[in-house]
Amino acid sequence: MLHRSIIFFCACLLTIQASAQDLRDLVTVRSRTGQFTVRAIRKTGLPEFSPTPPQIPVAGTWGYKINSNLPAQNGVDEKIQLDPSLLVVSCERLKEMLLREIGQRDQWHGRINLTLNSFLGENDQPQLTAVYRPDGWFYELVLPKIVSQKQLVRALTHALLLEIANRKAGGESAEPPFWLVEGLAANLQANNLPTYVIEQHAELSANRIKLEGLAAVREKLRNQSPLTFDELSWPDTEKLAVPEQRELYRTCAQLFVFELLRLKNGSACMAQMLQRLPQHANWQISFLEGFHAHFGQLRDVEKWWGLACVVFTGRDMSTAISREDGWKKLRRALDIPAQVHLSSNQLPVEALVTLQEVIRTWKDDEQMPVLQRTLQMLNDLRPRVTPDIGGIINKYETTLQDYLRQRNSAHPAFSTKNEPSPFTSSKTVACRELTKLDEQLEALRTDTLANRRLAEANALNRSMEKVPSPAHTDHFNSPKSR
Repeated sequence: MLHRSIIFFCACLLTIQASAQDLRDLVTVRSRTGQFTVRAIRKTGLPEFSPTPPQIPVAGTWGYKINSNLPAQNGVDEKIQLDPSLLVVSCERLKEMLLREIGQRDQWHGRINLTLNSFLGENDQPQLTAVYRPDGWFYELVLPKIVSQKQLVRALTHALLLEIANRKAGGESAEPPFWLVEGLAANLQANNLPTYVIEQHAELSANRIKLEGLAAVREKLRNQSPLTFDELSWPDTEKLAVPEQRELYRTCAQLFVFELLRLKNGSACMAQMLQRLPQHANWQISFLEGFHAHFGQLRDVEKWWGLACVVFTGRDMSTAISREDGWKKLRRALDIPAQVHLSSNQLPVEALVTLQEVIRTWKDDEQMPVLQRTLQMLNDLRPRVTPDIGGIINKYETTLQDYLRQRNSAHPAFSTKNEPSPFTSSKTVACRELTKLDEQLEALRTDTLANRRLAEANALNRSMEKVPSPAHTDHFNSPKSR
């Protein structure tokens, strides 16, 4: 009997010690404003939070499991390892950007609790639950410890939109439309500096910063037709399971949100739509109430969206420029402004350098932002120029894209003494192709100037040419005049 009592006592001590160890390893971090709380267990070997979503009802009240309707994706996306102390800062920064996008102040009511669960795999989707209590709503977001930036931004955007919409919701949770969550998350990622998602051991260099904006959208819709308003409103989950179709939906949703925010008072209309979401079972009614100044019915939205897609993807002839102006703008896009030191005791002077000089002499990390800037300018110029200049622009883009692709895959260390490295070879090929294109562009300029001078000369000859009238000729040829 005594032996059993000693065993039971030792077991109790071990249990208490293990529980104390669990508490020491449990990390809880709260954000600056207090809206976000992140929990995680420091040791991966200890039992962690169950991957099963919270049951409904929750603790004597009820909760709503938020279904994102978003299937898992195995496409390529940058993965990051989440850290509680960094994640709360990322949450606050993302909230600031979202509020600025819809023109709202930070007047949060519902807390958002985040749990980092190592039981979830990298391909598992975040799990969001909205729970109602008599004092209001709060939100539980369970995340894998390793997650892609797209998944993280989308999950946080979803939680923030729910919190804004449910502030006066009562016991019925709002349901933001799928296109709004997806499109706003994509728009925030594309139009803000990549500093809101803070990573461990990450470095950020100013010359590597690049905002995508609508460049990726334009590139995607260059070869694919935009989705219709109906396809955005009622997405097909089977199609979304295909990475290419899912990316197309994300692209169109981003453009749709971007165009809505561009409308007069678009941010205020979006905020009003969010406030009205809990009042209606269908988001379409809330949408029309929020954007009533622009759309009377859904058919008007469909027509507006179709026209917006035509203007965005098609060639707007109202902004077309002449052949000579097209050449000048193309030359301006190809010339790289730089500061040149003529001597050590003089200040640098402004100068223009060629793409070949950038590729040959500039450091690798200095080339990337310059070449990307050139590609962006060429992409924006192409729809507005004449077909012959547009063809040359396509060749410039292809040459630069091939060089960047080979540059990223080449390894200079693999070269031998007698054989140049693939990296050096790609530089040589790119410079040679760019020189040929420069010669074609110069020939086009010469031909353009020659045609303009010929047209001016013909116009001048026509203006100076005087054809005598028949009466005047008869006067000088008459016998009296002789």
